Amino acid sequence: MPCPRSFGSLLAATRDAFDGFLRQPELAGYWLPQWERKPQTSFQRAWFDTVDEVGEILSSAAPAWALMYAAGGDRDQAIRGYGELVRILRLDDKTVRGSGTLTAATALLLASAFPDHPAQSAQIAAAHLHTDTDTIGTMAAAIVGAAAPRDLFSPVLDADYLASEAHRLHAIAMGRPVDVFPYPDLLRWEPPRSAIDAVGLDHEGLTLAGLSRLRITREAAANKDGIWVWARTSFGQSVLVKHRLQPRPLPPGNVPLSRQDREASRGISPSARVSDTSSSARPATVSTQPRLFDDLLLEPVQTGDPSPESAAHTVEELLEQLERTGYRNADLGQALRTLATRPDTDAINRFVLAVTERLRSPR
Repeated sequence: MPCPRSFGSLLAATRDAFDGFLRQPELAGYWLPQWERKPQTSFQRAWFDTVDEVGEILSSAAPAWALMYAAGGDRDQAIRGYGELVRILRLDDKTVRGSGTLTAATALLLASAFPDHPAQSAQIAAAHLHTDTDTIGTMAAAIVGAAAPRDLFSPVLDADYLASEAHRLHAIAMGRPVDVFPYPDLLRWEPPRSAIDAVGLDHEGLTLAGLSRLRITREAAANKDGIWVWARTSFGQSVLVKHRLQPRPLPPGNVPLSRQDREASRGISPSARVSDTSSSARPATVSTQPRLFDDLLLEPVQTGDPSPESAAHTVEELLEQLERTGYRNADLGQALRTLATRPDTDAINRFVLAVTERLRSPR
């Protein structure tokens, strides 16, 4: 579990993590310039400033951390220590309540002070009203659970769903094909008029608009406006939702699509699916969502061994073409796609770094 002695190395690692953005072509070549265009500042500078801000927060909170750590399992002393932390960081000041840096730093301090008492850290944070209660408590308990796992005294809610999502994210990281969630068609989507109308009826019953049919597991509370219920989605997630006493029919464009419906609407045949039949692997499908620049392609992309004609497009030649056309999105996407079909990773990195530097420099 991180403690004040290791906060310095943790912050240093977070600062160094910025380089990960530059190693990802889409982040460095597309996302970073888009982010920097609005605030007119360097994302790297903002990243480093945020790390420095968190460092100052952690340093200023050292006296409160010492009080909480000394409390151990003494709940009353732990509450007093957390009260001092709230005072030092002004966590109950509505002008800073919910600040991302303050909330994250507070959760880290709580987790570090009570490494053997995750439930206590969550309860203390949740009970201190006029602060970012639920977020701080949830994050603190999650840090303890990840860094110092112990036998659980109760089952994990949606354990199968969480494990399934972990396997899916790992598959994405390894470059393997995965299931794609069948989101609704935005051209037919009608935003609910109010939050309560996000739950309505389709031909199968109660439905969460755009996401899933619901199976009610228990009723939580009711009032004159509606009913709160615990329900389970078709993909295994538990949700607490509110619906009208007489739920309204959902617009056709808000009815959730199954994966088969989504593929059929896009003309994708069942033969396009790829499955792993091993017992330990989760079945996967070829991603049906468009790639970032698919709708901007101006000409067919060569695959396999490049022809002599396509091989002539060196990084320098592509950069010259972009300079002549003003770095238009379509041309930038085409150039990146051209390089991405080749095995030369170094060429992609040189291209992305050159484009990033050019887009950041004054015209």
